[in-house]
Amino acid sequence: MWINQMVLKYDELKARKIPIHRSTPGFRTQTPEARQFIASQPAYTTEINEWVETIPPANPRQHRKGIYSIDCETVWTTTGTQVGSITIIDWRNYEVLNVKVRPSSRVLNYNGMVSGLDGKQLFQAPGLWTQGQVQAFIVDKIKTTDIIVGMQLKMI
Repeated sequence: MWINQMVLKYDELKARKIPIHRSTPGFRTQTPEARQFIASQPAYTTEINEWVETIPPANPRQHRKGIYSIDCETVWTTTGTQVGSITIIDWRNYEVLNVKVRPSSRVLNYNGMVSGLDGKQLFQAPGLWTQGQVQAFIVDKIKTTDIIVGMQLKMI
């Protein structure tokens, strides 16, 4: 199966309640109700997420479509969940980014059993990034034509 055959379409993203980028085919042609649904998603409305959209490549003809996998570990803070670490690898298994992210709010639970994170790693370790730095890196590196391979685990 080719990777493009596995890319979720607008209706599939909506059904799974996955944040939908404005450049997703079908986004602009949807009904006002659909646009309202998109705008009501947590990624667009939760202040702590500080949603930042990726941008198209400067020269689409010269941009080779990338395939990336992103894994985030989160901690629970006074303002909701925040990213505590992020790893991005490309389709060749090359590590694009692997950093710890300093939370901007007081941490209530490091979720250490799942995340493996603790206070020392997120507040005292050298080389900590902020959420804004991570977002700027992603916007610079990953474009709207790239593919993000994601995962979501749910307990049934």
